[in-house]
Amino acid sequence: MLNNLIGGALAMFAGAALAAATVFGVVYTQTSGPERSPADADQPFVDYGSTQ
Repeated sequence: MLNNLIGGALAMFAGAALAAATVFGVVYTQTSGPERSPADADQPFVDYGSTQ
C-alpha cells in the first residue's frame, strides 16, 4: 500500500516537472530575442513538402 502511494506521488512529480519544463521552453523560445528564436517574422517559411 505504501509503495503504491510513493510510486504515485513520484509519477505525479515527474509528470509535473516534465510539463513545467516543456511550457517553460516553449514560452522562452517564443518570447526571446531574434537571436534565440528559430522563426523569422520578416520572412516566414513554411515547407509543406516538395514534389519533384
